[in-house]
Amino acid sequence: MLTKKAQPPVDPVLGLAAQAIETGEYSRARQLLKESMANDMENPETYNLLGISYEKEGNLLKASRFYRVAYYMDQTFQAAADNLERVCQFWRKDSKDIQWGLSIDGR
Repeated sequence: MLTKKAQPPVDPVLGLAAQAIETGEYSRARQLLKESMANDMENPETYNLLGISYEKEGNLLKASRFYRVAYYMDQTFQAAADNLERVCQFWRKDSKDIQWGLSIDGR
C-alpha cells in the first residue's frame, strides 16, 4: 500500500521573514533569511523571499537574481518562476501579483 510521503516541516523563520516583508522591514527580513540559510542553504523559498524583499524595496536587479536562484534550485517552484517573469518584463504588474510560494499562513 502506498502512503503519502511526509512533508518536511516548514521553517518558522520563513514565516517571520514574510511578515517582516509585509510590514516593510526589509533589512530585518533579510537577516531572518540569512539565519534560515544557515540551517538549509538549498531551500528555494528562502531565495524567493529574498527576491521579494528586494523587489518591494525597488531593486529589481537583485530581486531577479534571487528569483533566478530559487527557480534554478526547483524548476517546479511556480512562485519563483512567476516572480522572475514579472520582474524581467518591460512593464510592471502590481505588487499584489507577487507569489509568496510559502506553504504557511495561506500565502
